[in-house]
Amino acid sequence: MSLSAALQAVSLEVPDLQRAERVAAAAAFAAWRVLVDGHLSRHEERTLRRVFQRDFDEREIDLIVRLLETRGESLAALPYSAWMEVLGPWLLPEEYAAARRAGTRSGQYAGDLTATLAVRWPLPIDEGGRTRWAPQDLHWGGEALHVGGPHGIHSMVVPWGDVQSIEPVDPWPELLVEWKSYGGAVANARIAPKGDREAFADRVSDLLEAARERVPAASDRVRIGWLATPDVRLEDAAGWPGEEPESHASYRTAPRKPEEVLAVRERPTGLRVLLAWLASSPDRPFSDDVVEARLTATHLYVQRRRGGVKRVSRGALRTRRGDLDAVYVFGRRTEILLTGRAGCPVCRALDAQLMKG
Repeated sequence: MSLSAALQAVSLEVPDLQRAERVAAAAAFAAWRVLVDGHLSRHEERTLRRVFQRDFDEREIDLIVRLLETRGESLAALPYSAWMEVLGPWLLPEEYAAARRAGTRSGQYAGDLTATLAVRWPLPIDEGGRTRWAPQDLHWGGEALHVGGPHGIHSMVVPWGDVQSIEPVDPWPELLVEWKSYGGAVANARIAPKGDREAFADRVSDLLEAARERVPAASDRVRIGWLATPDVRLEDAAGWPGEEPESHASYRTAPRKPEEVLAVRERPTGLRVLLAWLASSPDRPFSDDVVEARLTATHLYVQRRRGGVKRVSRGALRTRRGDLDAVYVFGRRTEILLTGRAGCPVCRALDAQLMKG
């Protein structure tokens, strides 16, 4: 995703072009600062809303949050210069003009702008820490949450009173915990499964039930994340929409009208197939690659290299990860990888759906 794409999404709701440019650039800066792990946590969102009040109204801040939630990873991958060209002339007009006259905008000017942003918008820096644990490594009592054993190098004991937020996050079934550390700083840990993912997800569900009873101000600090979403799965389809055979039955027994196809992702050939094979891995098998997709008003139909046509409800679309290669998440954990997102009509329609919320 480019900054111009973010601007196009913002300008639909912020008609003032200059303000829309600043909203998009601020979102890119925020993504670069806090989205190392691809997730906007409760603590990060609350801090963002507070520090941006100086320069943006509530609607614009809502747009920044929405961009981070739906296109955060793409924005975080943008080069520094993409948003510097908007924020620099606004925040450091004299320094920007001097750097432009000198024919360069690097060096001291870039350092001055970074320092200015850090002071003007003091957002937390996410270091993206992550550890993996088995379901039995998550345990708790009346006083604290325990992760791991008493002597493990990454083991943690977090008193319930210090918990700032606890939330199941993507990719399913991970868990994000934030707590007050020494000196009042907020620390965080992203806890990923090791071993049985289904059992780990069940353990996270049990932990959330316990947290609701033990964490102070639980209604504000305990988020249910992917637990709030039904566990939607891909289902077998009789075939592609719009290609059902004609029926000569009476009107009482005739099948319903086939769904209208709104967007098509064509089957790749030649070089695209070779590139997909080269990009495959044990975590992303070549046989799982979606080779064709069709979108209707109600469903996404896909076919992988092996197996028949399957479909999932568009209403279950929850989020997207990635940029050129996009992972669309439906329901709690159903993931559909669409490589080469740029220019794909199906991806454009799904992205637009996410932006509309």
